[in-house]
Amino acid sequence: MTRNRALLVVTVLVGALVVGALVVGALGVVGLGGIAGVRGVSPAQPGAVDPVDPVGAGTAGPPSPASAADFRLTATLTDSRRYQEDRVLLVALRNRGAAPVRVERLQLRTDLFATVPPAAQDAVLPPTGRRLDLPVAYGPPRCGERPEGRLSAPVAVVNARDAVDTSDAAAELQVTLRGGNQLLRLRHALECRQQAVQQAADIRFGSSWQQVGSGKQARVRGELVVRRRSSPQPVTVTEVGGGIIFGVRLLDERSGPPVRLPAGRRRAVAPLEISASRCDPHALIESKRTFTFTVYVRLGGASEVFFPLEATGEGRRLLEESLARCAPR
Repeated sequence: MTRNRALLVVTVLVGALVVGALVVGALGVVGLGGIAGVRGVSPAQPGAVDPVDPVGAGTAGPPSPASAADFRLTATLTDSRRYQEDRVLLVALRNRGAAPVRVERLQLRTDLFATVPPAAQDAVLPPTGRRLDLPVAYGPPRCGERPEGRLSAPVAVVNARDAVDTSDAAAELQVTLRGGNQLLRLRHALECRQQAVQQAADIRFGSSWQQVGSGKQARVRGELVVRRRSSPQPVTVTEVGGGIIFGVRLLDERSGPPVRLPAGRRRAVAPLEISASRCDPHALIESKRTFTFTVYVRLGGASEVFFPLEATGEGRRLLEESLARCAPR
C-alpha cells in the first residue's frame, strides 16, 4: 500500500512538471509572436526597423491614399451662368456613406483644359445624399493637342476627411465626374473658337469718346475698332450687346453685318452710341458688370462666338456720368 502511494505521488509530480513545461513553451511562442507584430520590427530580420508610417505616427505628410468608395462620394459636373465668365464650373457632390464628410480642397483634372491648383473649401457633406454644388476653376483650353475621341474621363480631386473624427488624416479622392466630358467638349469647342478669333484680330473700343445730348437724354458716342493680327480670313462682328443698364446702337448699320474686316484689309472702324435704357432701382441692383458689353464675332465661316468688352478710360467716365444723371434720387 505504501509503495503504491509513493508511485502515485511521483506520477502526479511528473505530470505537473510536464504541464508546466508546456505552459512555459506556449508563453514563449506567444511572446515571440507579439514581438514580431510590433510596428517597426521585421519578423524576417529581427531587430531591423521598418519606415514609420507618417500618418500613424501623427507627423505631417501628404494626404493618405484613398478611393471614392471609401467615402462613397459621387460627383457630377454642371454649368452655371453665374460663373460663365469666370472660368469656373460646378461640381455637384453627394455623400452616399453613413457619416458626414468634410471637403477641404477641390480640383478639376481633364484632358481638355490646363489644370489649375486646387482651391480651398470648407464644406460638410451630410450622409443623406443631398447635393452640394462647389465651384471649381479650370485653365486655358488645350486646343489641338489631343483627338477628342481619346479623352480620359474627367475627375474631381477631393481632399476630404471624416467630419466627426477629426483625428483622421485627410484623404485625396479621385471621383469620376459623370457626364463631364459632354459639358467640357462644348466648353472646349467654344473657347478654342474664341482663341482662334483672338489670334486673328484685336477687337476693342477706340480711344475717342464724346457725350451728345443733355440731361437724362444724353448719350455717349465712341467707336469699335477691329485690327487684323495673323489670320487672313474675314472677321465679322455681327452684334455688340448691352447689359441691364446700357444699350448699344451701331450708327453705320447697312445691309449685312455691322462690322466686317474682309480678307486683305488691316483695320475696320464702326461708330456706335451707348445710352442708359434702364435706371430703376431693380436694374441698378441686378447689374453686376455695368460697364462691360458683349461682342459677337465670326471668323471666316466658323460659328459665332462672343467676348466681354469693357469700357475704360474716358468712355468709362462718360458712362458713369450718364448713369448718375438717370439714376433715381
